[in-house]
Amino acid sequence: MSNPPSRRLGRRPPAADPRVPRLEAYVAADAAVPVGTVGWAQEVASWPMCLNDQLGCCTIAGVAHAAQAVGVIGGCERIMTDAEVVLNYRRFGYVPGDAATDQGAVEEDVLNVWLNDGMTIGGAVDRIDAYASILPAATGMARYALQAFGIVYVGVNLPVAAQSQLVWDAPAVLSADDQPGSWGGHCMLLIAAEPDDHPDNLVTFVTWGMLQSATWRWWRTYCDEAHAVDHPDWSRPGSLLGLDQAALRRAMAALQN
Repeated sequence: MSNPPSRRLGRRPPAADPRVPRLEAYVAADAAVPVGTVGWAQEVASWPMCLNDQLGCCTIAGVAHAAQAVGVIGGCERIMTDAEVVLNYRRFGYVPGDAATDQGAVEEDVLNVWLNDGMTIGGAVDRIDAYASILPAATGMARYALQAFGIVYVGVNLPVAAQSQLVWDAPAVLSADDQPGSWGGHCMLLIAAEPDDHPDNLVTFVTWGMLQSATWRWWRTYCDEAHAVDHPDWSRPGSLLGLDQAALRRAMAALQN
């Protein structure tokens, strides 16, 4: 089955660079576990498509949505224009007008550029202070990261079945269309999550200019990388309790130019 209209992918396989710090190493054992639903999905009025209906630039769209979200929550929304999407995507080999170069990008490569050189957003250079990986199976840590940083940058292996589901879910027995990656790799932004103690509870992603719901059962089947992103615009009193943010930022030295 071909890609449905207005939905392109573009996440390449994970790099899993061992130098990237793991978030749990910087979270205290007694750190508060989020209670109830955590997230900020309703604080952003609308999300741009960021050309991900035309290009395999989902990793850049994820950056745009992340910066927009933390900006809104921090009191200063910034939007990546379509021209800036192309400018940022060109750093990963894309040449406008040459479809053969529209090959997507690796999430950690994108995060490293965002960390070191910055991404152009709203006419200014935007940089993050740090990022850290999260094991997808550690759903509690993903919820903690959402509470601590407001956003989680996620990579998934989408099944063809996701093309027709209103709420993404995974059956007990996977058909050919349910197989991870049968559609392709995709980058999305985790923006809200219900408690992870029941597989029917929901997570909410930002992708293709909209909010997309999925069950935790779906997450456990299809998510294969997740990254907490420490952005300087993030401002939520008490959200970083239990996190050694200074040590996490120091651990980024191995990945900084």
